[in-house]
Amino acid sequence: MFRDREPLQVQQAWFQTVINKYKHCLVDVSAWEKEVVTGILSSRVWVYQERLLSSRNLHFGSRQLFWEWLDHEASEKFPKGIPQRVIDDRNVKSRVKVLMNGIDKCQSDISFKGAQIWKDIVELYMKSNLTFETDRLVAIGGMANAAAQHIGGKYLAGVWEEDLLPGILWSARNYPSNLSKFTQALLEKYEFTAPSWSWASFNAAIEFPPKNRRIEAIDQFLEILETHVDLAIDNPFGKACGGYIKLKGDIASTNSWREELSGWYLNFESDFVRGGRQWGKILIHFHCDFRDMTEIEGQEVYLLPACRFPLRNGEWHVRGLVLFPTNRARWEFRRCGMFQYRHDKDHETMMSECSSFSREQKIESLEFGLQDDGKFVIKIF
Repeated sequence: MFRDREPLQVQQAWFQTVINKYKHCLVDVSAWEKEVVTGILSSRVWVYQERLLSSRNLHFGSRQLFWEWLDHEASEKFPKGIPQRVIDDRNVKSRVKVLMNGIDKCQSDISFKGAQIWKDIVELYMKSNLTFETDRLVAIGGMANAAAQHIGGKYLAGVWEEDLLPGILWSARNYPSNLSKFTQALLEKYEFTAPSWSWASFNAAIEFPPKNRRIEAIDQFLEILETHVDLAIDNPFGKACGGYIKLKGDIASTNSWREELSGWYLNFESDFVRGGRQWGKILIHFHCDFRDMTEIEGQEVYLLPACRFPLRNGEWHVRGLVLFPTNRARWEFRRCGMFQYRHDKDHETMMSECSSFSREQKIESLEFGLQDDGKFVIKIF
């Protein structure tokens, strides 16, 4: 079942230096990554799901065999176990086991812990390749179905309702080559994959906000009023053909601008000076969903602060969505990016801008737009 090889290629190479008496072993630290994680076969999303759901896997590498089960990885060179520092995705299968078999903790913590593991899985999943983009939800549907009983709540096109706000605050790590330009007219022509707030609408690597131990540590600024996903068939873990989320919270209007070296940022025009007006810059970085965002440069976009996340060093940062009108109906938007900031002054400016925008609007409807409490009700498709 394996081609002829040079035995020395799979033997451990030990040597002793003249500096000390310790023995050292030469290790190709990229072997697991090249042969298993990013190998041609492993890079296919269908294989990724099968690898994580299977209790044992045998990988035929170009030079040696690799095998794994739950929390153990080994190879012909290291039959008793590959050194921990060699494997970046170690314990992925063990985390999947925890997700599938339940978490032996209090019930209130189970869904949150499961949602955290799910986002780890999705981040690795989005590094894989898919022939047909419209299969992105279908290809991970089996894993979602298996995890559903331990996460709980509705499954919304790849995002769990119990973790909805953190789950929609993903950011792009790189950009797909086929859909790299943001153009409203052009987007309408593409075959629907998922709502714009879902990671499944993207086709490249992403990352979620920093992980937190408990849901109570996350300050959520939005109220979830309604969630809906249109399904191609009667299977919540299958293909989606439409969907929206209805949220209530603060919103601000701003202009986007670009610095060639620093990326995209956001401008506010505010009454910072008595008796006059001036441009004020708030240090908010705009993580675009598309490589080419020139269509919205200088145009009005909307900011929706969503969550404040604590960081390990005692600091915090706020994440929210950058929204662009659908032009179909008032207060209907689609996501075009994510923004974040971490300074008290910037947060004060953001809240001030939200208040200013609220004062400029009129109550038009009890269903959408400005409400009596100064908050806005919007839909994101």
